[in-house]
Amino acid sequence: EEEELVSSGMESEEDDLHGHRPSTGGGASETLIVTSVGVNRPGVLAELTSAVGALGGDIQDVSQRITGGYFNAILVVDIRNSGKDIAAFREGFASLPSSSDDVINVIDARVFRAMHRL
Repeated sequence: EEEELVSSGMESEEDDLHGHRPSTGGGASETLIVTSVGVNRPGVLAELTSAVGALGGDIQDVSQRITGGYFNAILVVDIRNSGKDIAAFREGFASLPSSSDDVINVIDARVFRAMHRL
């Protein structure tokens, strides 16, 4: 399922997963890709989704899986109406409780698409 999320809609030059036309200019990003990997524990997905909501983001798609005791998630987040930029989302996720094994990345969807076209 995770591969389907990444490959099915993110390759299109016209629309993203939800029919939004991606911005090609140098302006602020409208969509973020949030990835999280870490030791599984109760409430980890709730913490991620609560952080998105508190920041005013709108989760457009989510894929999560537990593999070998590790939590893995990919969230596609629309931030157009949040009034915040990618830096605010990065700061918000950085303030979440974590162990030394947790890694959360917040990537501009435009950069994500460009990385996977190479």
